[in-house]
Amino acid sequence: MAMRIFLVAVIVISTFVTSIVGSYLRARTDQNEENTVHAQSSVNVWWPVPNVKVGGVQPFKAMISGQDVNSYDMYWQVDGDRLNSMHTSYTDYPHKEAMVDLSGWNWRGAGPYTIAFIAKDRANNTIAQSSFVIYTSSPTPKKSYVLTSLWPVDGSRIVGSQLFKAVIEDKSIEEYHIYWQVDGDRLNPMENSYTGFPHKETVIELSGWTWRGEGPYRITFVAKDNSQNELARKDMAIYVPRSIPTPTPVPVSVSMPVATSIFSPTPTVVPTPIQISIPTPSLASVSSQPSSVSENLSLPIAQAQSSSAFYVDPNSSAKKQADMWRWTRPDDARLMNLIASQPVAKWVGDWNSDIRKEAQEYTNKATETNTIPIFAVYNVPGRDCSNYSAGGAQTAEKYKNWINAFASGIGDQKATVILEPDALALMDCLSSQAKQVRFDLIAYAVSKLKANGKTKVYVDAGHAKWIASTEMAERLQKAGIQQADGFALNVSNFYSNEENVRYGEEVSRNTGGKHFVIDSSRNGVGALADLAWCNPQGRALGTRPTVNTGHSLLDAYLWVKVPGESDGPCNGGPSAGQWWPEYALDLARKYITRD
Repeated sequence: MAMRIFLVAVIVISTFVTSIVGSYLRARTDQNEENTVHAQSSVNVWWPVPNVKVGGVQPFKAMISGQDVNSYDMYWQVDGDRLNSMHTSYTDYPHKEAMVDLSGWNWRGAGPYTIAFIAKDRANNTIAQSSFVIYTSSPTPKKSYVLTSLWPVDGSRIVGSQLFKAVIEDKSIEEYHIYWQVDGDRLNPMENSYTGFPHKETVIELSGWTWRGEGPYRITFVAKDNSQNELARKDMAIYVPRSIPTPTPVPVSVSMPVATSIFSPTPTVVPTPIQISIPTPSLASVSSQPSSVSENLSLPIAQAQSSSAFYVDPNSSAKKQADMWRWTRPDDARLMNLIASQPVAKWVGDWNSDIRKEAQEYTNKATETNTIPIFAVYNVPGRDCSNYSAGGAQTAEKYKNWINAFASGIGDQKATVILEPDALALMDCLSSQAKQVRFDLIAYAVSKLKANGKTKVYVDAGHAKWIASTEMAERLQKAGIQQADGFALNVSNFYSNEENVRYGEEVSRNTGGKHFVIDSSRNGVGALADLAWCNPQGRALGTRPTVNTGHSLLDAYLWVKVPGESDGPCNGGPSAGQWWPEYALDLARKYITRD
């Protein structure tokens, strides 16, 4: 009897356990099937595309079609490694985006590298994914620089106070530091000098150099970039005689002017550098002859004198670059003068520590030369919708205070202001309330600047291929265009004069006949067919700044974008707004070789 009860109990327990295990396995199967269903969708990847060859910093972009971009998270991974999150972007269309630096991708050489985009819901379930392979460009060889010692040179026999001079020939002196050391001791900084040509220098007193007798003393010049990475070095031996030496041989010829030391019977001799006069481009003015839309400029650029000239900054990056190359790369220096000799807008924004003082000083310099400064104001809150040039004032109130200070700096002097590039064209990332705040702030800036009396204000209105003319006219009206002198087109872009004139005429018809200006700084050969805007190759300088346009609505062609300043870290360029001499040189070269 007991055995029968025991067997019945075993059967009951076994049946119960089997039921539980079966239920669990069915649940796991259902869950796996559900997850499989979730992951059956594919991610719509905008960039990169399969099998593409890319390099540098690239914007990875992806989305799930038909789903709210805020309802899921997106990740990218390479070769099955860790998941890297992407952020939400509203530029062009709501999507997920991440800036990815491919410069360190070398473990597979040029590839292929397997890229996966994985979307997950808020519960961290995978709901979609796509993968494919891409290839990387060969890494750009690290550029080598040559450090030239102008004085002293190897084998010099020198005494007393000496002016040590050195330079890196293919780099602006603002982009590096040079230090000197003796016998491997501490590094001592040298100062910038523009006497004769840009270089580094420092005065050294040798009278106390006795620890090696007359020598040799090993002098080392060390050049470092602004991040303190070593760029180049130069070693030499010098001698410090205790008695009056025989004349030292003249230093060997180098590709820059060389300081010479001539010894006289006096006990102490200081070498006198050769004084060389470097031609300085005169102030460029607006052309005295009308310019057609398809103007073909001659070389060199005309320097017509006019009381209504725009101001040319004698300390511009292009001017400094031309001066630096004048002796080592004279042909390139002449090309760089095509930019250095022309009036270009001064961009002002949240990077200016004292905007009132800086605006006043710049305007005063222009007024002293009977010319008109051009400013590009770029400080609206939420600037550039979190793209390469993101930033701006932190609040609306801070923006108003900043505008007040800027307007005060200009005062009652003449000035031309291009107001907030991209602010009206690039605002789809903003909520309805934020859009209205932006309209109000631009209208405030227009009103404040126009109160000066002699300030011309042009509100930026994008370009011919961006926003429909009727829509842009409506935005301009909300932003106070009626108080402004007009609107600005093509700022920092490449579209032709003809395209922008047609677009400008359409916008003008819908804004009560308002006039406009065109940024022609880089539109000499128009834009690329794929509408590329970030450092596209093969572009050229455009029509030089002039108020003689031959068109009743077109007030001026201006160079608002600084030719040679990068659009962002794309196509080999540095960060947005950074000086890129190679790109500037290419713009000038394409300008004189265009058909």
